[in-house]
Amino acid sequence: MKTTIKAHAKLNLFLKVTGRRPDGYHNIHSVIQPISLFDEIEIDDMPGNRIETISSSDYTLNGLPWVEPLRLESEHNLTTRAARLLAKLAKCNTGLKMLLKKKIPIAAGLGGGSTDAACVLNHLNELWNLGLTTADLFELGASLGCDIPALLTGKTVEVEGKGEIVKRVNVASMNSIWFVLVNPGISVMTSDIYSKFDSGLTQKSLLTNLSDLLLGLEKGCVAQISKGLHNDLERLALRKYPILARIKEKLLELGALGSLMSGSGATVFGITATRCEADKIATGVSDAVGCPLWTEVVSGI
Repeated sequence: MKTTIKAHAKLNLFLKVTGRRPDGYHNIHSVIQPISLFDEIEIDDMPGNRIETISSSDYTLNGLPWVEPLRLESEHNLTTRAARLLAKLAKCNTGLKMLLKKKIPIAAGLGGGSTDAACVLNHLNELWNLGLTTADLFELGASLGCDIPALLTGKTVEVEGKGEIVKRVNVASMNSIWFVLVNPGISVMTSDIYSKFDSGLTQKSLLTNLSDLLLGLEKGCVAQISKGLHNDLERLALRKYPILARIKEKLLELGALGSLMSGSGATVFGITATRCEADKIATGVSDAVGCPLWTEVVSGI
């Protein structure tokens, strides 16, 4: 039976790198917010026991005057790997074809590949009546990618370790919190940014930022959330890609209450209290920066 599922993107509202691990990964402390932007995955049975992911076509990003090639290799795609992992665990021989319709930019700090995998894990657990617990899914997700456990929840969460320690955050209604996402069409490799990270650059305590952010989320106060925004990786990415610094500057000049790069980039977001303010900023940011930009107005979910 054919079904279509939605895999929602995320923003990092807070990201502190707390150290390098013996396995080569970094420990982090982050607050992750799911947003209304999503990919669609159409899942259908197919003869035999082959599981594969295909893409509908190349994808276009609103505001950028070029088509983004979608070089999807099914064998290495996270959706394929997630489905095969569950099929092996369940001793399931069902063939699946997954049609991926991308709306989330790739390598953009928005968790596109990870959220696709998380969505597939959740869906197939229900479809195949596997009865896996949240802890089971977290463990499976962590074996595929560091962001996946957080994205399995579909909720605002606080994350530690390399991403496997996940805790729900108390959040008021997100109806009064809007984000303007901006990306110049740059794909940033997470490993590249993390490899350049020097913990000595961020020795100051960020407990105040985190407290402001968590309290702001609990109260639904955009101004307080904006005070708590922080990303240890931002300085490195802005140094390598100066256009990101210009985007952040212009978002604030146009009226965003706060601005931050999400994840390892290259998406920079501004935060506002109304959809009208967000739309106005989104309309003007490309001209203000002086180049074509992908922009999207989204809400938290």
